[in-house]
Amino acid sequence: MPTVVDLSHTHKIKIFFLIIKKLQIPICHNRGVIMTEFKLVHTICPYCGCGCGVDLVVKNGKLAGSHSFKRHPINEGKTCIKGNYCYEFVHDEKRLKKPLIKKDGKFVEASWDEALALISKKLSGYTSDEVGFFSSARCTNEDNYVFQKFARAVMKTNNIDHCARI
Repeated sequence: MPTVVDLSHTHKIKIFFLIIKKLQIPICHNRGVIMTEFKLVHTICPYCGCGCGVDLVVKNGKLAGSHSFKRHPINEGKTCIKGNYCYEFVHDEKRLKKPLIKKDGKFVEASWDEALALISKKLSGYTSDEVGFFSSARCTNEDNYVFQKFARAVMKTNNIDHCARI
């Protein structure tokens, strides 16, 4: 007997098979039910401020892929190149997990307290006209907001820019 699929869930089935094909996830059939080991998490793309919806594919507790959220009102199922690959940097081996401080010409791991004390000491020696801040599209929108607040409220400078503007 064929399985009846609710038409409102048709888009989920299409996404399911696209992701399985893209990630080459093995499928096992159990009494007509398709089973696999991943889940989709609806979220917002972490890059620019547009707020596009993406579905992150989580497999074995790690991000394994992304897919545009088809019914999201902002991007209507389309994402830019950054949104298509927004998950790749999360588990990258080259990603820094601890602060590094340069000592004797080489970078060494440091504690957060040590790194923040050094930053505070060095920044306190500059006036608002002598500093500028440059933010990143790899940070979340919330991180960028706090960063610009720090530049404007603490350092009293409007010298702030973002790589997405270039």
